[in-house]
Order: sequence, then C-alpha cells, then structure tokens
Amino acid sequence: MGHSVPIVNGKYQSEGRQYSGKVLEQTNYNFKLDISAAYGNIDELIVNYQMLSDRIKVSYNCKGIEDGNITFRFLSFNKPVINSDGNIEVGVVLKSTSGLKPEIKKIEFAGHISVAKSIGKVEVYAIDYKLNCSTSVMQEFEFIV
Repeated sequence: MGHSVPIVNGKYQSEGRQYSGKVLEQTNYNFKLDISAAYGNIDELIVNYQMLSDRIKVSYNCKGIEDGNITFRFLSFNKPVINSDGNIEVGVVLKSTSGLKPEIKKIEFAGHISVAKSIGKVEVYAIDYKLNCSTSVMQEFEFIV
C-alpha cells in the first residue's frame, strides 16, 4: 500500500526477495523493470520510466491479467488538486495520456524511512487510475515538472 505500484486484480505486490523485479534496461534517461514476479500469476508487467527534459513518462505493459482489472496507483504526501485541464497537481502535474480519470482518497498506514527506522502512522493521498481490461493493456502517465 505504501508504494506507487499497480494493484492487479485487487492484490498488492507480494513481499520478499522472490517477488522482486528484474532490471531489463538502465541508461541515464531510461529505467525499465519487469515486476510481474511481485504479483504471482500474470504473464508480464513491465514498467518503464523515461526521463525527458520537462517530464517523466511512466508506461506499463501488462499481459495475462486473469480477472481483467488493474489499478495504477500513485501516492502523494501533497493533497491532489484537479486543475482546469482535468489533470492532477501535487507539486508536479500528473497526467494520464489515455484520459483515465482518477479516484483520490486519503489513506493511513504504518510508515518507514528505511527497513530499520519506523516513523509511525503516515497519511498519504492515493491517486488511483482503475481500468477493466482484457488480458493485456498498455497505459502511460506523465509527471510534468
């Protein structure tokens, strides 16, 4: 719950080393991961972070989603505001390039700065883009700075 990662068929990513992602590509401006192992029985979940001059583009490629629903979750300590373009402002602008509309809710969980240091209860805003899909989907989001 405490990370900006997808929720697949209502399941959060699993904990433990065996569920960790695999780096597929890493350059100064691009970072691509396969995080499908964190969710168990899906074929593929690739996330790609691309650094551009004025934005960070985050894209997801998903295949083999059994029940056909996925939530792309982004968390913010700043209260989200919907601007006149329908995008979300949280200090930067968050935009779904396919026009998905988010659900925003405040959540509380036990937080940490590192594995060794707990900071107690933390309140954050969950910005959820929900999508019912067939067995595969490609979605893209931009963080405009």
